[in-house]
Amino acid sequence: TKAETFRRVTFWLEQLINYNRKGKIPIVLVGNKIDMRDNPNVRNRTLNPIDAQAFCLRLNRTSAREGINNEFFEVSAISGKGLTQLLDALAKNIYNHHKKMK
Repeated sequence: TKAETFRRVTFWLEQLINYNRKGKIPIVLVGNKIDMRDNPNVRNRTLNPIDAQAFCLRLNRTSAREGINNEFFEVSAISGKGLTQLLDALAKNIYNHHKKMK
């Protein structure tokens, strides 16, 4: 994930919160292109995963009262690395959130 793209996450979350009429929802932040992280020909393209994890921890501080857990995953669309874990977490979050809303 490009660092520039990550800087836009706050804006996108604000938009989501402003237009969502159902209350807080779980957020799953996904960093793509982890296969490029170790590529010596790619410079300044990838985000430090510690920054994304810290961002999710800050989100969790504000949403823990509602029982909402926000998560960060790293994936590679090319190799498929991390996709199974991401999809499992998404399905689990959707199911749990839907169950709470009933």
